[in-house]
Amino acid sequence: MDVIKNVDKIYSVKGLCDSDSLELFSSCAFKQTYPPEEYLQLSMRAAVYAKGIPLALKVLGSFLCKKSVLEWGSALRRLSSSLDEEIFNVLRVSYDGLNDEEKTTFLDLACLFNGEKRSDIAALLDSFGISAEIGIRALVDKSMITLSNDMIQMHDLLQKMGKEIVKQESPRDPSKRSRLWNFDEVHEVLTGNTGTISTEGISLDLSGNQELRMGRRAFTKMRNLRFLRFSYKQSNEESCKFHLPEGLDYLPPKLRLLSWNSFPLYNFPRDFIPDNLVELHLPNSRLERLWEGVKSLFNLKRMDLSNSRFLKEFPDLSNAPRVERIVARGCTDLVTIPTPRYKLESLEHLDLSECSKVKEFPEISWNIKRLYLADSGIEEIPPSIENFHQLVDLDMRRCKMLKNVAQIGQKLEKLEVVDLSGCSSVTSVPDFSCNVEVLLLNETAIEEIPPRIKYMRKLELLEIKNCLRLTSLPSSICELNSLVELNISGCPNFTSFPEITETMDSLKYLSLNGTVIKELPFSFKNLTGLCSLDLENCNSLISLPDGLSKFLEDLNISGCSNLDNLPGCFRNLGSLVNVRASGCRSEIVDYLGDGLSSLKTLDLSDCGITEFPEALTLISTLTELDLRHNCFSKIPSSIKDLQELQSLDLSHCQELQSLSGIPVGLTRLNVLSCRSLETVALSNSSVLQLYPLNNVQTFVFADCPSLSQYAIDNIKAFSKRRIHVLASHLGVILNFKSEDLLLNSWMKPQKLRYLLSSMYGYGNLHEALIGLHTAFFSDELILEEPPSRLISRVLHDFHKRYRLGLQDMMLFFSLIAHLYLYYQGKPSTSFCLPGFDIPEWFCHQSNGSFIAVMIQPPKRSDESSTLVGFAISVLVAFDGYNDNKGMSIKYECHFHSKYFATRDGAGYLRGWDGQKRKPLSIEGDHLFLGFDSSILFDAANGIEQFVGYSEDLVKATFQCYVVDDDGNSINSCTVKKCAIQPLYTSDMTKSPKEILSRQDITKGLTTSFSGFLEKVFQNLDLYDAISLGIMNVLGDLSVDVVHQGGYVYIMIKCENAGLPIGLQILNVHLGTAPLAVKLIEIAEQSQDPRAFSIEFSDVDGGDFGCSIKVKKCEFRPLQSHVMLLDRSAVT
Repeated sequence: MDVIKNVDKIYSVKGLCDSDSLELFSSCAFKQTYPPEEYLQLSMRAAVYAKGIPLALKVLGSFLCKKSVLEWGSALRRLSSSLDEEIFNVLRVSYDGLNDEEKTTFLDLACLFNGEKRSDIAALLDSFGISAEIGIRALVDKSMITLSNDMIQMHDLLQKMGKEIVKQESPRDPSKRSRLWNFDEVHEVLTGNTGTISTEGISLDLSGNQELRMGRRAFTKMRNLRFLRFSYKQSNEESCKFHLPEGLDYLPPKLRLLSWNSFPLYNFPRDFIPDNLVELHLPNSRLERLWEGVKSLFNLKRMDLSNSRFLKEFPDLSNAPRVERIVARGCTDLVTIPTPRYKLESLEHLDLSECSKVKEFPEISWNIKRLYLADSGIEEIPPSIENFHQLVDLDMRRCKMLKNVAQIGQKLEKLEVVDLSGCSSVTSVPDFSCNVEVLLLNETAIEEIPPRIKYMRKLELLEIKNCLRLTSLPSSICELNSLVELNISGCPNFTSFPEITETMDSLKYLSLNGTVIKELPFSFKNLTGLCSLDLENCNSLISLPDGLSKFLEDLNISGCSNLDNLPGCFRNLGSLVNVRASGCRSEIVDYLGDGLSSLKTLDLSDCGITEFPEALTLISTLTELDLRHNCFSKIPSSIKDLQELQSLDLSHCQELQSLSGIPVGLTRLNVLSCRSLETVALSNSSVLQLYPLNNVQTFVFADCPSLSQYAIDNIKAFSKRRIHVLASHLGVILNFKSEDLLLNSWMKPQKLRYLLSSMYGYGNLHEALIGLHTAFFSDELILEEPPSRLISRVLHDFHKRYRLGLQDMMLFFSLIAHLYLYYQGKPSTSFCLPGFDIPEWFCHQSNGSFIAVMIQPPKRSDESSTLVGFAISVLVAFDGYNDNKGMSIKYECHFHSKYFATRDGAGYLRGWDGQKRKPLSIEGDHLFLGFDSSILFDAANGIEQFVGYSEDLVKATFQCYVVDDDGNSINSCTVKKCAIQPLYTSDMTKSPKEILSRQDITKGLTTSFSGFLEKVFQNLDLYDAISLGIMNVLGDLSVDVVHQGGYVYIMIKCENAGLPIGLQILNVHLGTAPLAVKLIEIAEQSQDPRAFSIEFSDVDGGDFGCSIKVKKCEFRPLQSHVMLLDRSAVT
């Protein structure tokens, strides 16, 4: 591991990457680059365990060399709990090569401080004469530790070796060992008072259920104890796990570290000599005071007494010249910090937050960098603050007693952050340093911002929220050339925005939410860099000025009920992404049009719109449209033109009568309480993307009592189709076989197999994609790609370098979809509508709220069948429902399998969210149905085990509840019936012969050609089956064959040409696309002279954005492919 050294710092390079780790390990274990097939999984386990550390990889590889598969498995299992003697002896050689100081450092790290901050550990070790930095550097050089973000990390193997060395000091008597960390051994030594001068360190974590009760003389014999640490998570003084019923007589004088969460005594032993203490860490203690008088604390650097709420007296630190950090946050009984004889020149961090009885400003050091006094009783910031020359961060939040703030002026040149938020008695803005970058004055009593603020040229963030007396800003605000964000929201007396007399291109975010401004000045156009403008609830605002920033992305004018004039340039603001105009006048729609070329989110709720604006259908980029509480009666069919629209909310449109068609990509449709709605005609197709799978799809038609039976049947049919297509799609991805990718020509099979297996070891999808990319490319710029562009970058680079053929591209895309499903997307879909019974296609139905289902796979021996999940349906009776807290169906599941214990799960059928308006009243029966893939995914513990676990299931039970947004039961709703339908892939994908016969697509063709098409379909692989499966569900497949000019044109069509097969990343869709194939002579032995196959060349730009060139045609029936692309550009 390479290390770059200089006088001040140690820089450590990360461990080896996965592929290099496996290669190094394999060279030691097998004397070859990659492991044999039968050892691959075990080798990956070993390489992952080694964490990229060369020493660990070499030791493990050499140890496992020439052992059998069974011996490997046994050895790797043992490593999780103990260290093999052979490995110990090899590692011991590295330890024996260290000098005495390095050995001491190594054992301290292994037994007490692994995973902790380097600088803190170095201070402890330096205090007794060890050159810590030199020792740590030596251990890094020898790969015995690593450094990451200044944190020390030691591999498990090396840590176990270090602990074993300590155990060998006295195998049977822990009291004679130098370091103790095991609960049983610490308990034995402390409760038996058997400690000796050999004991130098004790570190015990009681985060489990153990408790420790000690006698008063527990530490009497441990005169050489250097480190004492008792800790546990979520500790507080009321949940103490360390008990001293008789008190404590003695603490060793050589202690460097005393860390004791919830120390149970009111004071230290009378004779305790803290001369050698470097760190005193006693959060949540019961201490009232530490000791009497002034102690020698020459070595003390850090003190933490936080939340010691009985502490009344803080120690005098006159003899603690090296103290750097003091934390007394939450010491609510503490009144003052004694002033030392001399200023504490090393003190940089002081935290007295929530010390409500501390009233005097602490002046114990002039070198403090971070001073935290939030929620304290401080009454004044004195003039002497000008002596705090090193101060960077001053936090005075919610100091209610603070009235006087000295004029800080320009002497505090390093001051960057000042927070006076909640200081409700502060009436004026003091003079701050011109170097301040963040100034927070929220909820103060200031009436104005002084003109001198213009001198704060480095100010980036200015917040003046909820200042009830503030009326205006000075025009000099425009001279703040670094200001990025200005927030004046919630100031009810702020009446006018200042003239911006100079160009101000740095300001990106401006909020005037809740102010009473009537207009914005003409000079507002000088805010040339503005990206976000929040004017919500500016009820007095009449107009917006011309010349809004061409970079404006977010505009919020919701609640501006008097706004009657938008600038003429508004409709051409191509930068706008989000517009919220809820509660505005209906004339707002006159300013909409196709000039808003980037608009994605549009909120026009409660605008009194009486006729659906056709202009909306011209905004092709819209993804979210909110039209609640409006008055139009119908939705035009042209809304289907919004191909990108994913969310449409039409709730409480009481005049709406007809909804004819929706965009095919819609995943959230809310038609709640549209009481006049009669007609609903949803699309016959369902758009599904392979990546990304939409996590939650919701379609709500609740409280629509006028719906016709035809409309209800249409929604039910749409829901069935949606559920089955989603389940079919998931089935394809779940059955993705990495072996398919091994049939490529762009990577050695062994390396690719390892790469695919390692894809599951990352923290999230973003990291997995970066890992996939870096395994093939050395471009480090990939780390800088934003998540939104990472997928496109990965696909682009692979295609550019390897010129993937169509089949390889499909395989690669399926890998991406598989990873997405593994890390992120667990899609679900749910529907709610008026109804009186469960749909008949649910085979398992039960009265009441509980149902049990025995799992029996379909009896179709000719095809494999995977259980994808369960569709669920619930019939609910509403009786006097009147609530505004939202509503959903929660179901709890129990899964029983042949070989696993019962596993539990829970899911929801989504209803509607809570609302701030008046309660919603609903009567009558409503039907809920849907499919949530996460239920079975979670039970199977992830995608890797999913198929095997689903095959072993024998029984599933579901208990249903009606709950609100808080999870509380709703008494006015009763579950009348519930139903479950297991979803299998074989139920949803018919055979090619069935498709051909059912669709009657061979009409007009010869028998031989019809037979050929069936043969082609049979030879299509898994990825072509995606399209066939979806078309089979929809029932809209058709094929035409035309002979013209020596070419045969095969037209394979879907009724809806925009139906994706899943390659949304490159805009490859199913659709109407001709494939021209020239007739060729076939060898005589061929039974069908028209049998052919197609070999594709690269995809080029053409008249419609893409075209397929046929490079050659020949008789290769087992490789026949018919792939479909629409007119979208391939990017």
